Amino acid sequence: MLKYYISIFSLVLYTSLMAQKPSKVAAFPKDSLQINNKTSLKIRLGVDIGKYIWAKVHQSQSIDLVADAAIKKNYFVVLNLGQENRHSENSLLNFDTKGSYIRLGLDYNLYDNWLDMDNQICLGFRYGFSRFYNHLNSYTINQSDAAILPQTITVDKDFSPLSAHWLELTSTMQVETFKNLYLGVGLSLKYLLATGQNEGFEVAYIPGFYKKNTYTNLGFGVQYLISYRFKI
Repeated sequence: MLKYYISIFSLVLYTSLMAQKPSKVAAFPKDSLQINNKTSLKIRLGVDIGKYIWAKVHQSQSIDLVADAAIKKNYFVVLNLGQENRHSENSLLNFDTKGSYIRLGLDYNLYDNWLDMDNQICLGFRYGFSRFYNHLNSYTINQSDAAILPQTITVDKDFSPLSAHWLELTSTMQVETFKNLYLGVGLSLKYLLATGQNEGFEVAYIPGFYKKNTYTNLGFGVQYLISYRFKI
């Protein structure tokens, strides 16, 4: 079901970008005496719709809010605020992770818009910080002897709150599909700088950073964005 939503989203985004081609317009001389002293601040607010759909499908709770503002031509300051309550289960562990996070950074738009188009293909960076805790429901002991069935031990234990922070390199594409309404997709390569550790239970998931790998500090993230731009 999630792959279906992502496929439809990507198709709409690609079609919208390819459909916007330049057209020839007559040039009209501008009034040299006309002076426009009005300036406006453009702020775009949105949500990661992909994360929301994933959470609903997997009976978890997640929200990821996105905001950006143009500080000068082709430069945008970007802010992410998110909260997760995620259930995870594998052959060894059954646990929950609950916490919130913030990601702050800067984007640079590489795309040269035609006429009055307002699309972006951006490269950027982020600094992320998360505050979270784990609840271990149970763990499973696998015996080396195939004749002995695995044994599941119920724990039902809360661990102390932890924190983590990381850096990201990001690539984001956003297309104005209707006036001031944008669809976008973002990719991020993450590097975990530091994280706290539970006693006797290794951290396997960090809100905002996502899955933590035992063998490397690298991580990867995807966003499917829908947003609306306001002018102030």
